[in-house]
Amino acid sequence: MGFLVKTILIFSIVVILTTKESEQQGRPRTNQGSRPSSRADSASSSRSDSSRPGSRAGSSRPGSRCGSRPSSRLSNHDSEDGNNIDIYQSSSCIDHFRLVQSWPKISRNNVRNPKSSLPDNWILHGLWAVDVQGKPVVNCPTNFNVNANYLGGDLISQLREKWPNLCLSGKECGFWIHEFTKHGSCFIGSAEIDTPRRYFEKTMELTSLYNVTEILDDLKFKPKQEPYPFRVLYRNIQNYAGLNHFVRLECDIQDNVYYLAEIHICFDKDFDVVHCVGSGNCYGKEIVYSPNMIKVNRNNEQ
Repeated sequence: MGFLVKTILIFSIVVILTTKESEQQGRPRTNQGSRPSSRADSASSSRSDSSRPGSRAGSSRPGSRCGSRPSSRLSNHDSEDGNNIDIYQSSSCIDHFRLVQSWPKISRNNVRNPKSSLPDNWILHGLWAVDVQGKPVVNCPTNFNVNANYLGGDLISQLREKWPNLCLSGKECGFWIHEFTKHGSCFIGSAEIDTPRRYFEKTMELTSLYNVTEILDDLKFKPKQEPYPFRVLYRNIQNYAGLNHFVRLECDIQDNVYYLAEIHICFDKDFDVVHCVGSGNCYGKEIVYSPNMIKVNRNNEQ
């Protein structure tokens, strides 16, 4: 009888212990040494990444990436149609401004259906807002519905002289309105610019102050078939009186010949001259400042 009682008791204890262990296994375990992953962790990781060298915390928004200024020279084209570059649509990405002047004999503006008669002076390609890597910031939201009324008076005559539409197709006012929508919209609210008309006026002022035709004439650089060494051309422009900052020289390339196509001058948000990011894709090359029109096949560009 005693043996039977002991057996029943042992069996009951085993059942009780087994039941408790099963209940404990069914509960979620917690460990003070770790915590489950969550969105908060992910956000914390993102904040940590954004504070690394080469990035700027809080500078990007959904749909845009605002990088950091690289120390190396850039060789990509910042072309109007955005080949091989990233573009942004947030004014928070703007780091500085860039005045772009083109040599119309081979300017990218002329690749598509150019007029037969081209100017013998440098013309404006545009005034762009760019990020810290020198990439254009474009199509910023604006409340302005731009039309030809913003271009009246003596402004339109200045635009025709300094910023002509060289393509046979398209109306000139439509060309300038396009330029404002794409680039000028990102200047609204910056120093001195509060309307579309003021964007065009400021662009004309800067073009007059830093007229590439006059700069090259003063430096005795004339169009010719023989190439100029990059270093000679670049340093003379850089040290030009009233400039004294790094510029960008952009070339169009045909049959391995580098043709001078654009000169970029950069400004901070108060429109004081600053160093441009990179030297441009002409860097280190023998550059032809062509007296004749060269029809460049853009697929040949390197």
